[in-house]
Amino acid sequence: MPWRQPVASDATQPGAQSLALRVVGIAVILVLAGMLVMWGADLGRRLGWWQGDNAAEPPVLAALQSELTRVTAERNTLAADRRTASAAAEQAQQKMTALAAENGRLRGDLTLVESLMPVDPAGSGLAVRALRAELVAPNQLHYVLVLGYGASKKQASFDGDLQLAVTLKKGTSTVVLQFPQENGADADRYHMTVTGYQRLDGQLTLPAGTEAQSVEVRLRTHDRVVRQQVADVLPLASAAP
Repeated sequence: MPWRQPVASDATQPGAQSLALRVVGIAVILVLAGMLVMWGADLGRRLGWWQGDNAAEPPVLAALQSELTRVTAERNTLAADRRTASAAAEQAQQKMTALAAENGRLRGDLTLVESLMPVDPAGSGLAVRALRAELVAPNQLHYVLVLGYGASKKQASFDGDLQLAVTLKKGTSTVVLQFPQENGADADRYHMTVTGYQRLDGQLTLPAGTEAQSVEVRLRTHDRVVRQQVADVLPLASAAP
């Protein structure tokens, strides 16, 4: 039998084609993977730059930051100006209140001076030159007292106590309330030494539900009344400016 060269079987051709397709697929996958890696790296750089990893800020953000700084500075300046204006207004109000009080005091002094009448010009002792009493609240009585000596003063000074007797009306009854009260804790406040002209003023708290009618001033020394004077209490309405 003659020799015959073996012929390759067609059964091996599909295997070769399958291998080739696998190689091509792997190559495509590798290319796509490389592209994804490069795109991811680029995206990471972009995100890092947006979040501030990059030292240079975008011009828009820099402009916004500058505007925010300017507006914040203006707001702080306006707030400081408002606080300054509020403090100035409060100080002005306090000055106005103090001036009003001083004006009331001066007006009271003027009334007292206008009402001064010579009392025993030739006398030598201390005299009550003027007395004014008025209600400044329903149960608050304010008094002003002016003391002085006569033309021929022989007494060096007066050393004694001031006593106030307020006549009150409560319903149909009339009572007299004395200041200071006997053995009262504020007795020392009514002790005084007068060497010349002197103005005294104070405020008395009256019992609720009473009506003050008059005030009697007494100057006492050695348990003896040496001078006294009575004045009607001006009602609350007349004390208004």
